[in-house]
Amino acid sequence: MKKILLLTVITISLLLLTGCGKNKPKPIIINYEKEYKNVINKTNAYQNEKDESITFDGNYTKYVFVDLDKDKKVECVIDTGKDYLLLNYENKNIYGFNVSYDNFKSLKTDGTYMITTNAQDSSVRSSKFSKNVRTETIHATLLNDEYKIEDQTSTEEQVIDYFKKFYSKDDVEWINNNWKIN
Repeated sequence: MKKILLLTVITISLLLLTGCGKNKPKPIIINYEKEYKNVINKTNAYQNEKDESITFDGNYTKYVFVDLDKDKKVECVIDTGKDYLLLNYENKNIYGFNVSYDNFKSLKTDGTYMITTNAQDSSVRSSKFSKNVRTETIHATLLNDEYKIEDQTSTEEQVIDYFKKFYSKDDVEWINNNWKIN
C-alpha cells in the first residue's frame, strides 16, 4: 500500500512538473496566408525591390509559409522552378524578393538557410525585411580558409560543428503545387 501511494505521489508530481503531459504553448504567429495566396493565384500584385508593382506569373512547383525573420509574422517562399520568390507582408503591402537556388538552400523551420557557391564558400544565414529591403545576417561562414561564427574568427572544427547543428534542424515542409490554392 505504501508503494502504491508513493508511486501515485511521484506520478502526480511528475505530471505537475511537466505540465500534465501537455505540450508547451507555441508562440503566436501572425498568419498572412490569405494575402500571399492572392499573389500566388494572380489576383494581387507584390512590390519588388524597386517598389514596382509586379504580378506573379503563377508558375511554381511548391511553396511554404515560414517566419523567416523571427518577427512573429510568416513569410511565403515560392519555388518557381528556376529560383525562389520570398514574399513579405508589411503595412498592407506584399514585397517580393527573387533569390537563386544557390543562395537559399536547406531552408529550416527557424528561418535559417545555407548558401553555397562552391566547396570553399558556404555560409548559414537568415533574412530580415523592411518594406522593399531584404538584409542577410551571416551566422557561420567558411570562405576559402577563413572560418567565422557570428562574425568572430573561429576554427574549422567550430564551423563544421555549427554546420552539423544547422543540418540537424528541422527542414520546412513544402506544399506541392498539385491543386489550386484556396
